[in-house]
Amino acid sequence: MKKILLLLTVILMSCTTLLQAQVCNKPTINSFSPITGFIGSVVTINGSNFDPIPANNQVFFGATQAQVISASFGVLEVRVPVGATYGPITVRNACGLVGASPLSFNGIFCGTSINSTTYSTVSYSANVSGGYQMISQDIDLDGKPDLLVCGFTANRVSVMRNQSNPGSFNFAPKFDLVFQGATRCISTGDFDGDGKIDIAVVDNGINGIRIYRNTSVPGTLSFATPVDIPASSSYQLATGDINGDGKMDLVYGSGPNIGALRNTSTTGSISFATAQIFSNTFYLTGVAIADVDGDGRPDVGTSCPSDNSVTALRNTTVPGSTTFSFASAVSFPTNSSYPYRLFLGDFDKDNKIDFVTNNHNGGTTSVFRNTSVPGTISFAPTVNLTSTNANYRLGVGDADGDGNVDLVTKSSGVSVFSVYKNTSSGQGNISFAPRVDYPGQAEVSGILIGDLDGDYVPDIATSGISFNTLRVHRNNSTVVDNTAPIASCKNITVALSPTGTVTITPQMVDNGSSDACGIQSLALSKTNFTCADIGANNVTLTVTDRAGNVSTCTAVVTVAPAAVIIAGQSTVCQGQTVTMSANLGDSYQWQKDGVDINGAASQTYVATVTGNYSVTVTNAGGCSGTSSPVTVTVSPAPVVTTTPSGNATLCNGSLVITASAGSVYQWSNGATTQAITVTQAGSYSVTVTNQFGCTNTSAPVVVGATDNVPPVAKCKNISVAINANGTASITAASINDGSFDNCGAVTLSISGQTSYSCADAGNTFNVVLTATDAQGNQSSCTATVSVIDPNSYCNQPPVAVCKPLTVSANANCQGIAVAADFNNGSSDPNGDALTYSVLPAGPYAKGVTNVVLTVTDSKGASSTCSTTITVVDDLAPV
Repeated sequence: MKKILLLLTVILMSCTTLLQAQVCNKPTINSFSPITGFIGSVVTINGSNFDPIPANNQVFFGATQAQVISASFGVLEVRVPVGATYGPITVRNACGLVGASPLSFNGIFCGTSINSTTYSTVSYSANVSGGYQMISQDIDLDGKPDLLVCGFTANRVSVMRNQSNPGSFNFAPKFDLVFQGATRCISTGDFDGDGKIDIAVVDNGINGIRIYRNTSVPGTLSFATPVDIPASSSYQLATGDINGDGKMDLVYGSGPNIGALRNTSTTGSISFATAQIFSNTFYLTGVAIADVDGDGRPDVGTSCPSDNSVTALRNTTVPGSTTFSFASAVSFPTNSSYPYRLFLGDFDKDNKIDFVTNNHNGGTTSVFRNTSVPGTISFAPTVNLTSTNANYRLGVGDADGDGNVDLVTKSSGVSVFSVYKNTSSGQGNISFAPRVDYPGQAEVSGILIGDLDGDYVPDIATSGISFNTLRVHRNNSTVVDNTAPIASCKNITVALSPTGTVTITPQMVDNGSSDACGIQSLALSKTNFTCADIGANNVTLTVTDRAGNVSTCTAVVTVAPAAVIIAGQSTVCQGQTVTMSANLGDSYQWQKDGVDINGAASQTYVATVTGNYSVTVTNAGGCSGTSSPVTVTVSPAPVVTTTPSGNATLCNGSLVITASAGSVYQWSNGATTQAITVTQAGSYSVTVTNQFGCTNTSAPVVVGATDNVPPVAKCKNISVAINANGTASITAASINDGSFDNCGAVTLSISGQTSYSCADAGNTFNVVLTATDAQGNQSSCTATVSVIDPNSYCNQPPVAVCKPLTVSANANCQGIAVAADFNNGSSDPNGDALTYSVLPAGPYAKGVTNVVLTVTDSKGASSTCSTTITVVDDLAPV
């Protein structure tokens, strides 16, 4: 009987028992690229502890879930989902642990303008129970961002299930969750790690937090019986993994304090430890969680109307600890009045989380540019944007689809909401265009930004407790899309079925084709292949966007009678294995490096050593053949080094130790970043995990409290020139060639001859440079000093000595003599070569002539002497 077609594709991943154990650690996102991108484009997430089976990783881009295309221990490739909102990317692995990116992703939408009509109309409205606060989140996992509206006085939270389609807003009737008292704040997260986003709400009726565990399925909302968590005087609420254990903790405001609740949940059961209370110094009305200083730990920020400031509490919790710890709150003035809420955004794209707060009484919105470094939180002086009076609500997100994070504020006293377009010019330069006001209701309300109907254009939703109404303001801009989509292809290999056929889809060769305004369709020039197509086949992928613009790309589809499928990454660590499968056939024979493996004649083979593996598949009713080889690498443990290594000392009370590159860092002191700053003497080592999940530990760095490491003295040989005064001198700086000390500045001194005169010109001298650090440690080096006199400041003129001459007249009755004939032993004190000249130069008349001899040395100095020449006529007449 013929076997049913099994469609196989070749992907490089790994799956072993040991590797599965490793991914039960919390997933960590170190970075992602690009930081902004089109909806539908592919984003690469780099980190660790991802599951090598794509389906076992759940990735959210803010409100909605992404498709995972490929996975390995350290890299995920995912497609940006429709409905993505500005916020951190989160990854949940098969163990139910969650990791969040330190920065937020911002999708690029179909670009629109911000003018007086962009958000001027209400396109949709619905009844809700109140409207104090609002967030968006895909609760039923149907791919659409639902709306959660906090009712406040109605003691309700309305969940509005999104049923919208592009161009048409529609929400199911409100699904109300019941509370005992006023509901002031919603925060969401997968608290029990079951893959569904749960809802936590401040409930004043129980003086605590009520959490509804999400049991919804696509198209149907449902929740388990709520869990009540004591949280005295709780007000605002935020979610984040404070201790880095892969579980989402809660932080709430309570008067002048913050309360921190450690998540102790297990799958299907939500629970939190007793709250820890930390002083915020000032009464707070807003709270947010983010890694502000970039040290790998999420910090807490607050807005404090009693002090007209925002604060930051730096997280000092040891990863995995059951006890939270924070440094003392540091405050930063708004230079305005009554900052009400705190929001986060990287407004200048410098990879640092900036703060923004709406000043209720100040008529401004304050933006704080982050200037922090690991271990120290700091902000540039605040920039205040002019706003309306009673500046009550604030939202961050991309309101015009250009990939930059804009601001939206709403007044409770003036019937408008306002959009501030981000015009920042680059890192370190935050700026916003003047606000544009749109009609709204003057009431206590919520506000959010996002693409609610899936038309690739951002919308703005508002709500309020006076009218109990949800309002969606469609972006009214006219979009003229003349830009062709980006077509991206990838080559694939497919195996024929036992019947000798295989069918592919456009999605199999699509490598993240995208368009700012959305892709309408993908089509392939050829989808069906047979035995006659064995080998490479060129196919064309046609990508059409929603405006009808078209782009194409070419992919190579390699049709093979046999193919190797690796159910995981092909590079694994020592002791791990790689499971490989062949396409369906009648019989199989596996090879390693082209040689048959004895006894390997089943559809599946488990590789334990490095090699190139292939399989021969025989089909009685179709095509038979041997697959292309697939390389399996069993990787040794990574080499882990540190800088510095060996022995080191604290410098001015601290020392930075940096590990070699990897995916995961676990220091012996609990730190999890690549570089750490230590302030105490001791032994420090780091365990580094690479992108394949292989680990190794560095040799310890032994740090001493006292600096006994000498500086490095570096010398250079120099030439020193005699000056016009006939002298020259040098200092320690003259021969220093960059002497340094690991703990800072050094003091330099010099020994040996440092002053020179004309007597030293032409000679060389050895001098010693000594570098001394703050602790008195010293080192030395030797330099050679050559004394030169390039301007001849030390040159002495020659001594001219003449003698008189008597010569006989020639036939012309004249005497002949050259200048040297008058020299009588002229000399030069410096031994320079001499030249001579005489005036007059002759020939000379009969009798006595006075002459002057000039003697010049090779450096141009000269002297003269006077003498005579006597010409006598001693020839007999003819």
